[in-house]
Amino acid sequence: MIFFGDGRVAEYVATLLLPHGLILVPVTFVAWLWLRAIPVLPHWMTVEGRYPSRWELCGIVSAGYAAVKEGGWLAAKIKLRFAKSED
Repeated sequence: MIFFGDGRVAEYVATLLLPHGLILVPVTFVAWLWLRAIPVLPHWMTVEGRYPSRWELCGIVSAGYAAVKEGGWLAAKIKLRFAKSED
């Protein structure tokens, strides 16, 4: 399978996914704890209306930031690895 124009990229990405999957286990646990904390938080933090609560907004922004940084990190590792091999 050709991925980004080079068949070796798919093999390299597969080697990066195992550590990534291992990191997702504690991240999933923290997300579960994040949702379990809602009953003990003050009402002003968890009130919902037309918009998500402040607590949910903090979680959404944090997860979005982490996802963008993770994607950038993965793309940089792939680019660096295959930029060296082409020289």
